[in-house]
Amino acid sequence: MQNFKTARERFLPQENPINYPIMQSFGILRLIESLSWHTLCPIILLVIHNGGVMMGIEGESMTNSLDDFIKEIQNQINEETMEAYGQVVFERWLRPRYVGVMENPDGYGHVAGSCGDRMEIFLRFEDDHVKEATFRTDGCGSSLVCGSFAAELALGKKPDELAEISGETILEALGGLPEEDRHCALLAAETLQEALDNYMKKQRRKK
Repeated sequence: MQNFKTARERFLPQENPINYPIMQSFGILRLIESLSWHTLCPIILLVIHNGGVMMGIEGESMTNSLDDFIKEIQNQINEETMEAYGQVVFERWLRPRYVGVMENPDGYGHVAGSCGDRMEIFLRFEDDHVKEATFRTDGCGSSLVCGSFAAELALGKKPDELAEISGETILEALGGLPEEDRHCALLAAETLQEALDNYMKKQRRKK
């Protein structure tokens, strides 16, 4: 488990990761490929401009120019991500909730999806209801969002209610996903059911 790291842990500066959502993307190459031509043109021109300017700039001025360039790309990606995925998914992508590892969970699930993304979900029960739920994933932004919603949906639920949470339940909660990303909701739901199954097995052994 020591080598299992989230994309945020691997790529984002930990002191203030929320300022660098571009690095925790929905697949940065796919996003760039999906950018419309009217969006790409200004970016290409900006690259050419910055490349020429930077040839004669040193030190802080070069850093500021590069920062402005990165911010411009970030803004373009943010706009197209919101358009493609919707406000709910976009906001949760920027500020994911329930991310983290839980020590000695009552229920634990770990599933590797067909796409290569891996997800873990941790559950803690009190009076046969989920009191705490956390997750982590090394997958794309859609996996991050789906894992976050899976943990949120689990809170306060009894085992029989958890068993009813499916990929469709998660998709409904976040307002849907593009067809190529729907499998991330299925991965999150499968991981949650794995955590529930782990909890139920422990309960049976106690009897």
